[in-house]
Amino acid sequence: MKKIDHTLRTKRMLLGAILLFMSFPFVLQRLDFGPFGQLGGYFMGAPDPDFTAKSWMDGDYQPSKELWLKENNAYYTGYIRIKNQIDFSYHKIANVRGVIVGKEDFLFEEGYMKGYYGDDFIGEKANATRVEKLRKIEDTLQSMGIELISVLAPGKASFYDEYFPDEYKDKEQKTTNYEVLLREMRKNNVQYLDFKSWFLAEKETAKYPLFPKTGIHWSVYGELMALDSILKYMGSLPHLHVPEMVLKDVHISTKMQKTDQDIEDGMNLLTNIPDLEMAYPTYDLKFKEGEKTSKTLVVADSYYFGIYMSEYSEQVFGNGEFWYYFKQIHPIPEGPNKMVEDIDMIKALEGYDAVILLSTDANMHSFGFGFIEEVYSQYFPGK
Repeated sequence: MKKIDHTLRTKRMLLGAILLFMSFPFVLQRLDFGPFGQLGGYFMGAPDPDFTAKSWMDGDYQPSKELWLKENNAYYTGYIRIKNQIDFSYHKIANVRGVIVGKEDFLFEEGYMKGYYGDDFIGEKANATRVEKLRKIEDTLQSMGIELISVLAPGKASFYDEYFPDEYKDKEQKTTNYEVLLREMRKNNVQYLDFKSWFLAEKETAKYPLFPKTGIHWSVYGELMALDSILKYMGSLPHLHVPEMVLKDVHISTKMQKTDQDIEDGMNLLTNIPDLEMAYPTYDLKFKEGEKTSKTLVVADSYYFGIYMSEYSEQVFGNGEFWYYFKQIHPIPEGPNKMVEDIDMIKALEGYDAVILLSTDANMHSFGFGFIEEVYSQYFPGK
């Protein structure tokens, strides 16, 4: 009898251990923690379906819930991170579309490599025509008291080309969109700021890194230096009023903040890639008494997002909007996304004191993101 009790107790303990093991990921899910954490980066996870009598009877609920449970447990995220870590550590492969692992684990994206080598070059004529239209738009807006400023932002590949993988070292570098745009802007006397050249000139002497190791955008320090320079330029124009940025403090850290490791976040590794020592400055804004800050519209790619999400953009640009890729309008109001195509674009444009067009070198094949062509067609129909 005692032997039977002992066997039964052992079986019960074994069953309990199995049930505990099977329930472990669901416990972690409910408590919202786990050894592997949530997956980062752009990850289109399955939605958690609502239970309804119809979805149950139609057979839609069960497979949808099964997929959601699969993606939202510690074992699934753990498997993803373990696999990604092995591929990265032993094969230098990043399981993120378009990401390239360079020397010393510097991370790049294919789009920036194409921009660097001229693989996305749209031609001399196309770039020249775009700048000619830009010049005419600039003149038209200036006649209304609106300044149009083009900003050529740098790119990760052109800044850290010494860290390219060996297979890129013999690749031919052809004419780039940046080179032709810059030449044509000078030729047509377009108002522009060339941060690509400036960043390269400051690379060896800058007090802190202007680009991170494991992110794709300019560093937080670099983008705020750029913002300070933009404001200085705007302040030099007679009828624009912007505050002065006064450096208050600089926090130094090897723990990345904001976008300084945005590629690495999307790689979903088990361990952190060793980073550079980065700077995180804070500024005070000095406004001139009695002056109303000029309202500024920014049409840009993701290189403006860091500035936009900072505590400064709203104040220095007079609550102006950010037209992301000339498509989505930020700040996003409650409800459906507000799109440029849904508004009276010219009326909105003419309500600003200044307009900034900003693009990193990887996107200069589409500089202005359609803004130049659309505005030109409305001011100069049929031309």
